[in-house]
Amino acid sequence: MNDLMMPEWMKKKQEQTELAEANREAAKQREIAAHTLIQLKAPDFWRRLKEQLAIAVEFLPKLNLEGQITDMFGSLRVSMRCPGVFPNQTYTDLSLQPRSIHCTTLNGGSYDLIFSTYSDTEICVLEGNTYTPPLNPEEATKLILEKMMGIIRKQGG
Repeated sequence: MNDLMMPEWMKKKQEQTELAEANREAAKQREIAAHTLIQLKAPDFWRRLKEQLAIAVEFLPKLNLEGQITDMFGSLRVSMRCPGVFPNQTYTDLSLQPRSIHCTTLNGGSYDLIFSTYSDTEICVLEGNTYTPPLNPEEATKLILEKMMGIIRKQGG
């Protein structure tokens, strides 16, 4: 077959098909790169999140709250209570998963902080099933502790 004789509309269709295939391949490569970046950076994000949680828990008394962090075989429990005659308390268990940080809060249910790429070199987390902006470890700490504070407030603390 002589390509010179191919009708113009068929040439355009062929170009569109080739472009669509190139776009699919590029998207696949971006997904592989993002997955690899998350695998490389997630342990450091987890370490930094634990550091930020420890700092924040240390300052809970400034908000008339008490807190504690317990390492549980790779998972983490963040406990919070409002002291008093009838103390109100809650805790959140956090565990690092391959694609997320799973959080289970007493009287608050569970949610996931899903790893995502923020740039070609940085990752963040997004709260699953809701729209939140990308969160770094400090912002994720704020989200976790504010959810816990909300539970304590509901209990009357």
